[in-house]
Amino acid sequence: MMGPGLSYEDTPPFSAPVRFFLTAPLFGIAAGLTLVFGGEILVSRWTPGALAIAHLFAAGFMLQVMLGALLQVMPVVAGATMPAPLLIAGITHVAMTLGTAGLAFGLATGTPDVLLGGAVLLVGGLTLFLSAAVLGLKRGSTTGSNTRTPRDLRMAFVGLAVTAGFGLALALVLGRGLALPVALPTLVNLHAGWGWMGWAAVLLAATSWVVVPMFQITAAYPARVTALWAPAVTATLVLWTVAEFLALDGARVAAIVALGLLGGCYAAITLYLQSHSRRSKPDTPFLAFRQAMYAALAGVLVLVISLWS
Repeated sequence: MMGPGLSYEDTPPFSAPVRFFLTAPLFGIAAGLTLVFGGEILVSRWTPGALAIAHLFAAGFMLQVMLGALLQVMPVVAGATMPAPLLIAGITHVAMTLGTAGLAFGLATGTPDVLLGGAVLLVGGLTLFLSAAVLGLKRGSTTGSNTRTPRDLRMAFVGLAVTAGFGLALALVLGRGLALPVALPTLVNLHAGWGWMGWAAVLLAATSWVVVPMFQITAAYPARVTALWAPAVTATLVLWTVAEFLALDGARVAAIVALGLLGGCYAAITLYLQSHSRRSKPDTPFLAFRQAMYAALAGVLVLVISLWS
């Protein structure tokens, strides 16, 4: 039985998202092979192999899955249908696939032109996808009683745009010697932070507000959480960015700790709701989601410890 407020009839043809789902595992395999045969590439986060693996997994595997899932989820939970979804999916998929491959190869081999070309393709594909997604949200209708999901999806798109912008700047540094107003490691940290919290975490939360209560049969998230969590994450990321550019060490550490607490808060609340689920027997997606929340809490702990280690 269809849940209240969900618009399954507006989902695009399955061929639109499935191409992303079929390509993503290939990048995961490539990352694994690089790790197995790449020698001591994990002795530092800055080795060419480590940088290649990070982008094979983040842009090649995770980002492909996220965009494919968005094509399916946006019409259902936000009443937002992209214009020409098959065309957008086709162009975005080709640009992202070639772009990620070029970016990873350029990082691994130290080939500036390939690296920069891959970055431009990747950012171009994301720009097209985000433009269509924003247009779909603008045209879409709010579904269900929870109106926070469309707003938080927009914030996630802002996070992805900032992540892509920082990534392109880094590619220009490595490929063309662009001068930066901050140290290179600082920009890398901002690129990663906006990617993981501003994009991935806010996207996950935005869909969770609807998906977790609906399909995991839990109570709804507290109204204050859905109202404040995503704006708090985005605002804290902005404060962290300003602190990094102005070299305000105290504000920088405070912002990073605040981001960790916000991430931990989301994971803990989700685990609490799952622990009171009305499901008689958890299924595989339920268990995987719960395992992800435990992993998120562990990641927050490691992040905070790393500030002093």
